[in-house]
Amino acid sequence: MNLTDLLNNLYPILISLSLGLSLPLIGVFAILRREALLSDALAHVILLGIALAITFKINVMVGILVFAGLAGLAIYAVKNRGNLGLDAIVGVFFTTSLALGSLLIEGEELLEAFLGDLEKITRGDVILSVILAAVIVATLIAKFREFAFISFAPDLAKVDKLNVKKYELFFVLLLSLGVAMGIQLVGTLLISALVIIPAATAKIFSFQIRAMAAWSMVFGLTTVLAGLAVVNFLGSPPGPTIILVSSAIFFLIFLLHSIFKTHS
Repeated sequence: MNLTDLLNNLYPILISLSLGLSLPLIGVFAILRREALLSDALAHVILLGIALAITFKINVMVGILVFAGLAGLAIYAVKNRGNLGLDAIVGVFFTTSLALGSLLIEGEELLEAFLGDLEKITRGDVILSVILAAVIVATLIAKFREFAFISFAPDLAKVDKLNVKKYELFFVLLLSLGVAMGIQLVGTLLISALVIIPAATAKIFSFQIRAMAAWSMVFGLTTVLAGLAVVNFLGSPPGPTIILVSSAIFFLIFLLHSIFKTHS
């Protein structure tokens, strides 16, 4: 195996490790805040960023990151200044961005945006993903108590003199960055599943938030690495394959937990 082949195989693994550690950790707080589907809205706004980057022939990763940040800020602003529920906000952003992005991207490029494309991952994408994952994980661990507090009891957090709005903005921006760095691996249609499913799997049997966070990262790593192994063996699209592996793990854990709970 020459150096080029080695790097081509290594890049998806490094990005997968980054995603497997960071996205499920964000997913823990998203589930606790009942905002799991927020990642869907973010992903589809990013689809519009991909479309504009392709249309104006600029770096796609630049378009992804710029629109990830703008999407996070826009959703945060609408949520805090309007009287719409999160489900309505997600619906509006989701459908509008999906429609615009689908009009601007055609054919194979649209399919790649939806489902991910391992072949277009570059060294720059890998470096950026590792850095972003490190920032996300380090921030959530360093401020674990604060994020947990505003997720469980935002009113009590205000009494404790926590700046709840500041942490809510941080959370949305971290989620935006996490979604952005996973687009090329699993695509815009499926990225939210990588945020939600490992965290939901951990929640099945975890009764403490720290345990849930740790197990979510274990399941996240298992999911992406096992998914890549299946992709390499079958030659199937990475996005759907990784998510199906994640779903299989979820249902297996759910079934085993139900059996042991029934007989305990």
